Amino acid sequence: MKVKAVKSFAGMAGNTKYRVSEGEEFDLPAGTDWLKAGLVVPLSGSTPAKAEPVKKTAPKPSSAKRGRPRKTDVSTS
Repeated sequence: MKVKAVKSFAGMAGNTKYRVSEGEEFDLPAGTDWLKAGLVVPLSGSTPAKAEPVKKTAPKPSSAKRGRPRKTDVSTS
């Protein structure tokens, strides 16, 4: 079913994550309740693009320690 997003949201369909922007037109993934939840409205007579799944990215490595320094980290000269 072709739908249009009423507002921006992120959701899951099976094991796939989706990020949808307000006004985006796409084919509603099977097994979602986004129409029932009021996040999208049905369209008729248009050819929208499919919603693109969110691509997973590797987390950024932390280059510095966080928090208070431990007593072993403080030099006493």
